[in-house]
Amino acid sequence: MTMLGPVTGPLCERFGCRKVTIVGAFVCATSLLVSSFVNKLELLYLTHGILFGVGESFVFTAVMLVTPKYFTRWRSLVISFVAGGFGAGMLMYGPGLLVVIENVGWKVAFRIMIGLMVLVMLLSLTFDENTTLAGETVNNENVESPCSDYESKNYKVDTSYEHQTGKNVK
Repeated sequence: MTMLGPVTGPLCERFGCRKVTIVGAFVCATSLLVSSFVNKLELLYLTHGILFGVGESFVFTAVMLVTPKYFTRWRSLVISFVAGGFGAGMLMYGPGLLVVIENVGWKVAFRIMIGLMVLVMLLSLTFDENTTLAGETVNNENVESPCSDYESKNYKVDTSYEHQTGKNVK
């Protein structure tokens, strides 16, 4: 999922996470549609394995970059839930797809999964492109940092030799 992170990360910075997620979900949906018409296993590796993986990398990276922009206090917890959600989703993907394939066949199962990608596209429309990380500068104005109380007290740490050893050096 993250193999294309060095490519999709800069794309998110340039075009925004919303657009990258929509493109990624569209690539996933397209790969599922094409995969549903494939008759050779080698082509299925290409369409579902590689093409779907590229689209999923776009979605994963964009979601992981947009999530911290909405949370300051619980940021690490929320990011862990999002990352765990992707992992749990991939864990359920195989068995869930197997049940659908047994009931309707693999070609129809891929077409049903396109609906999930449309849902991802619709949910990505909720990403606010104007939301920034706390502490970033927007239009030469500082956004309040979650650590601003700590920073405003000007705490100083004494790293001198005298303080560390208790000896007076002269």
